[in-house]
Amino acid sequence: MKLIYAIVPGEDASDVVGKLNENGFQATKISTTGGFLRKKNTTLMIGVEDEHWKKVIGIIKDICQERQTIEVNMPYVNMNGMGTMSYTSLPQKIEVGGAVIFVVNVDYYEKI
Repeated sequence: MKLIYAIVPGEDASDVVGKLNENGFQATKISTTGGFLRKKNTTLMIGVEDEHWKKVIGIIKDICQERQTIEVNMPYVNMNGMGTMSYTSLPQKIEVGGAVIFVVNVDYYEKI
């Protein structure tokens, strides 16, 4: 048995879970936040038999494609009162989407 941890963008989570359910897989969702862009993510925990883990990863890959977006961070005022604006307030093109997937072996499993 394998346990798959898949960290997916929040906007893709419902589509991934829906497609997993259509294919007979169940997932536990945990709301998480990314460290770099501080965007909402969802961590999925999916337990599967050894022969099915590649199918689950294929489903995740199909839905969680990387894409470009324009991100605008709001300017901030420096604490010294000078009114200095952050240069990060300019629109920036960034990559979003994709997924981070970990597959680990499960030594013991019991459903009660």
